[in-house]
Amino acid sequence: MRRLFVIALSASFLSAGALAQQPAAKPAAAPQAVKVVENQPYTFGPAIVQSYPAAPYFYVTSTATQKTMPEVMKTVIPHLMVSAKEAGIMIHSPIILTYSGLTQDPNAEFEVQAGFVVDAGTKASGDGQVRQLEPFKCAAMTYTGQSAMVGKAYEGLFPAIIGAGKMPNGQMRQMVLYYENEASANNIMLLQVGVQ
Repeated sequence: MRRLFVIALSASFLSAGALAQQPAAKPAAAPQAVKVVENQPYTFGPAIVQSYPAAPYFYVTSTATQKTMPEVMKTVIPHLMVSAKEAGIMIHSPIILTYSGLTQDPNAEFEVQAGFVVDAGTKASGDGQVRQLEPFKCAAMTYTGQSAMVGKAYEGLFPAIIGAGKMPNGQMRQMVLYYENEASANNIMLLQVGVQ
């Protein structure tokens, strides 16, 4: 029994010595100041670089312009929900919007896909298609507010990306975290601009 105690005591000293030899952990960064705002049509936070893995994506497709996007979403999202329900799929993400051909021209038509991350092996059903979302490195920023004002957030995000020494790669996604209606200041979205 005494020998077991000595071995345990020696092991604890060795462990303490090994810990003492490891470099000290970096001190935690000071918390950022948080502002509370009220009665604002929109707000957005700082951008952070994130990386998302590849994932199977169940989606429906439509076309829109920047001006028609709110109206298009009124039909695309319910259509997506019906397609997902009919297919009986297991959903693993909020709604993810992907854009193809989106430019700064508010009248230019582009393709929008609305969908979810789903189980591997999920099959297409009705108008719902399945494809693989590629790995995605992006600058991401949380936006809260009216749908019509989301452009203001992007106007701040692109200069911030370039100011951080990153280059946009032409890919854009948006996660719809919470949505009431296009005029609601309670809508919450994660804006994602692909970076190199």
